[in-house]
Amino acid sequence: DALTIRLEPQRLDLGSFEVVSHILRHEQDVAGGCIRHVAIDATSRRRCELPDGIERWLEASSLGKIQPL
Repeated sequence: DALTIRLEPQRLDLGSFEVVSHILRHEQDVAGGCIRHVAIDATSRRRCELPDGIERWLEASSLGKIQPL
């Protein structure tokens, strides 16, 4: 069977985001999950703001510019 994977990223705060995933079979949700990500500065090992590339991805996905796979 063909499966569709839908990802829904969302910014939580300036230094973290989550991605909720849905796996669909014949338009029915059959599985899913949620992963949270936190930005950490490699030198200080402290939380920091998300990198620009991740910020742009989150902004584009909230505007609906990323097409489903």
